[in-house]
Formats: sequence, structure tokens, C-alpha cells
Amino acid sequence: MSILGLYCQEEEKVKKLGLLSHAESVIENACFLITFTGSGVHVFKKPEYNEAACFSGMKYVYDGVISPDGKILAVKSRAGWLYFYSLETLTLMKQISLDKKAQGHDGGYCFSGDNKYLYNIMLGWNFCTTVHKYDVSTFAIADTFFKDKQYTLHDIGYVPSKKLFWLCGYEYIGEFHKEYKNIIMWFDGKNIVDIVYVEFEMHRAEFNEKESCFVFSNFNGQENICNEKGEIMIL
Repeated sequence: MSILGLYCQEEEKVKKLGLLSHAESVIENACFLITFTGSGVHVFKKPEYNEAACFSGMKYVYDGVISPDGKILAVKSRAGWLYFYSLETLTLMKQISLDKKAQGHDGGYCFSGDNKYLYNIMLGWNFCTTVHKYDVSTFAIADTFFKDKQYTLHDIGYVPSKKLFWLCGYEYIGEFHKEYKNIIMWFDGKNIVDIVYVEFEMHRAEFNEKESCFVFSNFNGQENICNEKGEIMIL
């Protein structure tokens, strides 16, 4: 999911068409531009940007992710729902109710590089997070990670060139969550590969493969850039 708000490739053209007037965020691939209004999802077909579909009747939907092969759109509602839409037929494939006991549903989510799974961050009652792995062929939970760990993770993404996921958030130190360290975690889909401790807070992030760096924002929306070692970069 993008931390860059309403940025898109043909931004001026899209603005002139009025497609961003009610959008909270936007994502795109080669075929579609998709906007999120909070109560609905609008899918526009490129290159003319004609509206191909509108998925409505939802609450608190502010972002989504597209599978690498471009066939599936996943959307998570902060009201506790996960939606899967086919971008081939522009129809709802599955609606899943998330754990209503969770503290919130604003954690990141992303597809695996092979399009087979969706990894979704869930915030538990103790403010520690788990990551649920959904099998896209059955929409069932195939595995759950970090159940016994002291992590609060905010965002997740997949880096094709590394064949690894990154996650950002906190690792709690000691009892009662009084102390914590900010982390960037590298994860292979089953196990932690590495953890980098950083001196700043990362709430939402994107990884730029070309530059091998993160563009990230904190809880106040302030953006910055760091390399893979967690060192702030000045460009």
C-alpha cells in the first residue's frame, strides 16, 4: 500500500478527469487505476480511465493491494473485513470477517511474489501482532506467524528481487511493554531472516528496489528515506 497518498503516474491527466476528488488513496498497475474513498472502491480502466467497476457498501476502506499478476485486488476494511475482488471479471470473490476482538484492522497486508498467498497483519488485545497467511485459492488461513513474539508490526511489503518480505514496527523489551526498539524485519514467508534496529519510527513504508531504500512515514505523517541498514539518507 502506498504512503504517497494520491500520487499516480499520469497525475495531471487523472486530476483533470476529477478521479481524485473524493479519493483517500490510489493504487495502480498497467491496466487499472483504483481509488479508495472510505466507503467504496472505484476501478478505472487505462488508458482512457473509464470507470470499469464500483464496489460499494463498505466502511473504512482506505487502501488495497493488487496481486503481482494483476488478477486479484485485496481490500481491508478497518471495520474488520477482508475483501478479494477479481480484476478479470470485476466481481467479488470472497468476503472474510476478521477477528472482532482485535484492537484494530489498520495493519499492512500484501501478496506473496507467486500470487498464492496474502499476508495480513493483525493487532491483538495485548497490542502485539500476528501475521495471518491466507491461501488465495481457498481463502482459508494457511498459517499464522509471531503468535508468541513481542512485536507490534505496522506495515509489510514484498521485494521480488530479494524474494523476501519486509515488515516495520516495534520489538518490545522487558516486561509490560515499557521499553521497545524500532525495527525493520526481513522475513522469507516462514522464518525471520534478519532484524535491523533503527533509531526512528516507521508506520507506513514502501521499498524502492532500484535505489534499495525505504520511503517511510511516522504516525504524524512525516516522510523520510532510509537505506536497508536503517540509515537516514539525504538526497
